Amino acid sequence: MPNSTMICVTHDQVEAMTLATRIVVLNNQTHMIAQIGTPLQLYECSENTFLAQFIGSPKMSPVEGTISAPGQGSTEVNVNAGGAATVPVGSAGMAAGTAVQLGVSPEDMLPTGEGDATVFEGEMAILEKLGEVTVIYFKVHEGEAQVIAKILGIADMQRGEMPRLTAAPEKLHLFDKSGHSFFYK
Repeated sequence: MPNSTMICVTHDQVEAMTLATRIVVLNNQTHMIAQIGTPLQLYECSENTFLAQFIGSPKMSPVEGTISAPGQGSTEVNVNAGGAATVPVGSAGMAAGTAVQLGVSPEDMLPTGEGDATVFEGEMAILEKLGEVTVIYFKVHEGEAQVIAKILGIADMQRGEMPRLTAAPEKLHLFDKSGHSFFYK
């Protein structure tokens, strides 16, 4: 029937992303709506780290960092594990040294080329060469979230190496210490 509304309740994010025109994501821990939007809005503009880590396969792994240079239209961030990034979102009124989380979806990470800023650097723990993609799982310190990168093709890397990765600035997500996106402030 044209112009009909259907409600589907599912725990399968692939099913929801495939079938839906709008999605309501519920956070079971807070018993609240985490975000409402189209599938791509939820994926590209997550309002919080809960949603950023829920949408996508493998999930986004926000890493801890600090603001090194706040600004009106962009924010420079130093990543605690190594690396730095300029995120195209304002942080005016925030102090340098403020704790933040920098998020990059695994499929948006790229090997750092000459002239690129390194967003993340870490030691590979597991390397899955799957043909069309190479999935890299990084060693992390106790208490940190698992960082995962999904590189197109067969990456010429070996376990134990310390690859440097970058991402296009528009693919970076910046969250405050409590997990709320700077995009929505």
